[in-house]
Amino acid sequence: MGIQGFTSFIEDNSHLFTDCKLRNTRVVIDGNNLCYRLYFDNALDVKHGGEYGKFADLIKLFFRNLRMCNVEPYVVYDGAYESNDHKFTTTLERSKKRILLSETVARDGPGYILPALASATFKQVVSDLGVRCAQCDYEADREIVMLANSWNCPVISVDSDFFIFNIRAGYIPLNHLYWRVVCRSRSPDHNGENTGTQDNEPFLRGQVYTVDKFCSTFDGLQVEMLPLLATLMGNDYVPVTVFQPFYTQVKLP
Repeated sequence: MGIQGFTSFIEDNSHLFTDCKLRNTRVVIDGNNLCYRLYFDNALDVKHGGEYGKFADLIKLFFRNLRMCNVEPYVVYDGAYESNDHKFTTTLERSKKRILLSETVARDGPGYILPALASATFKQVVSDLGVRCAQCDYEADREIVMLANSWNCPVISVDSDFFIFNIRAGYIPLNHLYWRVVCRSRSPDHNGENTGTQDNEPFLRGQVYTVDKFCSTFDGLQVEMLPLLATLMGNDYVPVTVFQPFYTQVKLP
């Protein structure tokens, strides 16, 4: 859905995140989002057909490091666009922009557009690795949250929608998961000797966000009101201009 300006606000308030060690758990992963981010965040070429070999290596590294930490991934993909027209205008505008961007990139201009076979490459490598996955009928956000809450495990994505959903085990944005480096730590006992307990198990460093911590920052804000907050800020379904009369009546302290 996308909430205008919300990711920037969260990133500007680092106290909303809590350090975590990701290990010995399941995680539910936004597959479409991970595909885009692994490709774009690693400086892979977009102008000459796609660097699919390097992309496949990155995908393998990501899931290998999760498994080294006894993290069981479950990847969920978006499905088709819904038959109603609630998001049609937004989808059409984005499609037009991608067409224009494709022409710019083809002429050696600036920009990033996912190469034609990147999504197919991602799905094939994930399947070859034996990672469990599912594809939703339509947009996957709600199913991802329901699955994560049923397993009491975190969600991994880069999508401002997940800052609003009440995910009990929290949401770990991909840019807050340091997945390239598998860590180990030892904690000495009272005699100064290593205990060999869980602290010696491999883990990935990360930072997790929860809506409870967000709401506790603002006096009186309730978790149940967050969807309304997201709507008032503007999203893919409702433009922010719809609420302009409401904003004119709000008196700031």
